[in-house]
Amino acid sequence: MLEVLGIYYLCKENKKNAMARGRKPGLFIGLTIGLWIGFEFISAILGIFLGLSGIGYYGFIVFSALLGGLISYLIAKNCSQGTYYSSTDQMGANIHRSSASFPDGISPQQMNPQPGFAQNAAQSQQPVFTVRYCRSCGVKDALGGSFCTSCGNRL
Repeated sequence: MLEVLGIYYLCKENKKNAMARGRKPGLFIGLTIGLWIGFEFISAILGIFLGLSGIGYYGFIVFSALLGGLISYLIAKNCSQGTYYSSTDQMGANIHRSSASFPDGISPQQMNPQPGFAQNAAQSQQPVFTVRYCRSCGVKDALGGSFCTSCGNRL
């Protein structure tokens, strides 16, 4: 039972180390389990050939498993820098990027507009007026007012 807890906590630690280095954690979790169990089996076979028995045999197996765990920890801790970020890290980076790296009043969509969106802030914030005609004199009202600029009647 202690072995299972040891593997569990070592996998969590190696996952944290791998993600801190920008690497996908699955490889390092698999490496941890493989090295731990692999070193156990190899040391069990080697212990039989060496003629170990009792507590010496068990101690040799546990020592070898811990050695495999230590190797996996050192590999995860010292791996090269990668480019992987978890989805929560990416969401946090997008929030940080959208609030900190753009000039005041400019959103990320305005810096890199997508099709269908307003091309700049001036277009997206201008009021939209419909073209209306005066019922009395028929003059076109282009200013969007409430009264006709020609005769003064209410539009």
